[in-house]
Amino acid sequence: MYPVDPMAGKADSLKMNPVFDGGAGGGGGSRYMPSQEEERKPDSGSKETPPAYDPWEQDQISLSGTASNILITDDEELVLESLRRVLTRKGYDVTTARTGDEAVALAKEKKFDLVICDVRMPGKDGIETLREMKEMDPALRSMVITGYASPETPDAATRIGVNSYLSKPFDLEDFLGEIGNILSRARGLKEEAGTVADDRTLESLKRLASSFEKRNPWFDGHTERLRGLAVQIGRKLKLPPTRIRTIELAAALHDIGQLEIPDSLFLKSDSLLSEEHDLIKQHVVMAKEILDAYPGLEAVTQVILKHHERIDGHGYPQGLQGDNISREAQVLGIAENFIALTSDRPHREAMECQEAILILSKDRGHYFTEVLQALVEVVIP
Repeated sequence: MYPVDPMAGKADSLKMNPVFDGGAGGGGGSRYMPSQEEERKPDSGSKETPPAYDPWEQDQISLSGTASNILITDDEELVLESLRRVLTRKGYDVTTARTGDEAVALAKEKKFDLVICDVRMPGKDGIETLREMKEMDPALRSMVITGYASPETPDAATRIGVNSYLSKPFDLEDFLGEIGNILSRARGLKEEAGTVADDRTLESLKRLASSFEKRNPWFDGHTERLRGLAVQIGRKLKLPPTRIRTIELAAALHDIGQLEIPDSLFLKSDSLLSEEHDLIKQHVVMAKEILDAYPGLEAVTQVILKHHERIDGHGYPQGLQGDNISREAQVLGIAENFIALTSDRPHREAMECQEAILILSKDRGHYFTEVLQALVEVVIP
């Protein structure tokens, strides 16, 4: 086990590299890493002793079939050099940058399979650096490493689509394993069209979306109720399992855009002003902006974007009509409307089931007939 010590940058020499040390208690011993000067010495005839620890022996292949291109950005010279040498030995093509501006400039000239970025750096921090790079390449894979994270850093990283987050000091095996996982998942997503994001990414996104309920107690349990009802409606419509899975994921993530809306609007006990209502309507667009950073979630994102559209064109954000709205979006939309009507809100008490159905039935122009009928059959057996 070889943890990376964020204070290693204070060392004066690379002859015995202190970035990767032995485990706690000293049982593992330190792994010797030669200095740059030693690496340049001609071979004296003796065979090089193989490293005692090598968690990944095979060369790493990029999405294009050659060595993966990795950009490391860190203002700590020793950390930067140590990571470069470790990854180079594993077969990666490594480029380094010492500032966020330098990293962004490099990304404009060369396409990288993965960017590893420290958070706390002089000038542009790691989160802003990755945000700019993802604007250029939304599918860019990224990893954040930091020894000085604020409580908000993980959420900020998740919002911009960071694939992995490691706190210093970290274990070398974990570090290399995360890189391998990120790149192999990226290859899988490229090779298999329609594959959704990996489980760890989805769990991070679900936790982020669920934080909306923690901030707004009136919505406690909303997502789980919505997920269950929407799945039942989908099954009643005899949708195939893949489409029901899309509905389920959309239900789990549908509120992620609400995090960009001031909480005060959801806690008002009187009617919203017109401009406040317009702002809340933007939550589906904000959700799309967040989820667009995650390859493989395109179908889920479209369901979330369109679940407030209505077949008569009176929905939002685009005013779509008829078959321009998918059944998945209609299922999520009618399920959420029903859950909202039958839940307490600051400005009213929850309605009874029959009353909510009556209101939805009066708005027949909003939903496909079969979707409305499926809802009725689910909630009134």
